Amino acid sequence: MKYVRRLEVDVIICLAFGKRETEVSLSNKFLIEKIVDLNQQTPLPLIIQKDCSDYFPNNIKITKVISDHAETEKYLDTREVLRQSINYCKENSLKKALIFAHPDHVPRIENDLKYFNFDYGIAYTKGCPYDSKSTQVWTRNRFFFMFRELIVRTYYRITY
Repeated sequence: MKYVRRLEVDVIICLAFGKRETEVSLSNKFLIEKIVDLNQQTPLPLIIQKDCSDYFPNNIKITKVISDHAETEKYLDTREVLRQSINYCKENSLKKALIFAHPDHVPRIENDLKYFNFDYGIAYTKGCPYDSKSTQVWTRNRFFFMFRELIVRTYYRITY
């Protein structure tokens, strides 16, 4: 993992991790709090996946919300969130991103980032919880997530 110790970035990108029906998931709440704390010290452009953006405080300006796949009817997966985020960065001369994500999600994010020629660092998010009330079964606990990751990574190797 490529952690960034000092703030040497142009933009923050946050990938959601799970969701609940009517409130923010525990995982996303954790990520939001980390970003809000950092933003109070050093405001940066924010590219935030919708399941997190809906719960940001009103006084925090979000630069871009990633809410849908570019292709109709397709699931907004990690790679698509990154593709849209990095395209936005390149179009707006943002050269290095600080990625906020659940720690168990980071290996796939870094693997997906190999497809994009873009500089990044990973925010330290150790302690980010799973959420037993998530509507996405695979983000309820580590066992479910790791089992799904095995399937997803195998699928990606076959199709990409």
